[in-house]
Amino acid sequence: MALPGFSFPGIEAYSTRAMTDVGGITIVADCGNKESLLDALEYYNSIGLGPEELLFVSAPNGDIYHSILKDKALKREIFSLASEGHKIEFFCTRGDIESNFIKSLGLDWSDTVSLPCRFADRWNNKSNLRRVAIKNNLDYLFPVFSIIENGNIDLGITKRFSEVVVKPPLWASGQGMVFGSGPGVIDEYRSLHGKIPKDTIIEESLGEHTPMSVVARIKKGVVADKWYTEQHCPRSGKFVSHTGSVLGDMPNITKQDQCWMDSVLNAFLKIMVKENPTITGIVNFDCAKNSNGNYVLECNSRITFSTYIREIQKAMGNRTCIFHRLETSARSFKDLKLKDDIIPIVPGCLNSGYCYIVVVADSYSEAIDKARGI
Repeated sequence: MALPGFSFPGIEAYSTRAMTDVGGITIVADCGNKESLLDALEYYNSIGLGPEELLFVSAPNGDIYHSILKDKALKREIFSLASEGHKIEFFCTRGDIESNFIKSLGLDWSDTVSLPCRFADRWNNKSNLRRVAIKNNLDYLFPVFSIIENGNIDLGITKRFSEVVVKPPLWASGQGMVFGSGPGVIDEYRSLHGKIPKDTIIEESLGEHTPMSVVARIKKGVVADKWYTEQHCPRSGKFVSHTGSVLGDMPNITKQDQCWMDSVLNAFLKIMVKENPTITGIVNFDCAKNSNGNYVLECNSRITFSTYIREIQKAMGNRTCIFHRLETSARSFKDLKLKDDIIPIVPGCLNSGYCYIVVVADSYSEAIDKARGI
C-alpha cells in the first residue's frame, strides 16, 4: 500500500520491479499492460528469474491489500500456501497495516519473512536511528546533526556549515529533503511541507560524496545473506534522486569501506537483536564517503531496490550487476531489443516511457562497455 513518503504517481507500475524475484508467487497491482508483463515473465523464466506464478490485483488507489481481501479465491489461496509452509514477504511494513492484513487472512506474523510493523517503523525513522546512536555512543558515525524537538530549531547549525540538508524523519531515501545554507533553508523546507514535521533533522551536508550501502537478509536474528552497493544519487537542483547502483565490482568502494559498513551493520544489528531476538527481514544501512571519512545516513528496514538486483546477481552466478534507469520509446516488453547479459526490469513503467536495465558482467569496466550504445 502506498503511504506518505513512499508514494508517487505510477507507483503501481513501479512495483513490477518485484517480477524478477525467483520462485513462489508474486502479486502486483494491475497497471493496465498485463500482456506486456506476461511477456516479461516468460523472458525472466527463460533465464532463471521470476516467480512460478504472477498474479494481478486491481488496486486503483494503491491499496493492494484491500483488493486481495475482497478476492475470496485469492485470499483462500494465500492462506492455503501459508498453511503449507510458504511465507509472505512485504515490500515494506508500516503502522498496523500489514499486521491487520495478516490477521484478516487468518494468519499471524510467523507466516511472514518481513520485519514486524512497529519494529520497522522505529528503525526507518531517521530521528529515532540517531537517538539510538546517541544512547549507544554511536552518533560519531553520522554527519553532525540536530533534531527539531518541541518546535525548538537550532539555527546555529544552519550557519555552522557551508551547506546543510533538512530531512523529514519518515520519508523514503531522498524524498522531501531540502539543501541550503543559513536560516532561510528552514523557511524553504517549511514551504515545501506546509509545516515543520515532528523530528525533522538538520544535518551537515556532505558535499561531493559517494553513496554506498550494506544490506542484509536477517533470519531469526542471524545474517543469512549480505551485499554491498555503490549508488548513483545525483542532485537535481536542491533535490536527490536514486538512478542506479552497482553490486559486485564497485569502482569507488574499497574493501576498507566494506569492512567499515560491516562494523556499522554489526553494531546496530546487536541492538536490534536485543530488542527482538528472532527478527527476520531485510535491513539496509545507507552510508556515504567523502574526503573527510565515512558516514551513516539512514536505515531502511524494508526491501530496497538492490534486494531485487541481488536476486538477479545470485541467479547469474554472483557476477557484477549495474542497474540504471533507461528512457525508451518501447511501450511493451516485446518492443525492447533484448541482448545477452542486459536484463530489462520494472516492465510496468514502459507505459510511461522508461524501464530499468541490469547489465551483468565479470567486472565493472566490462559492464560499462556492454552498456554503451544501449
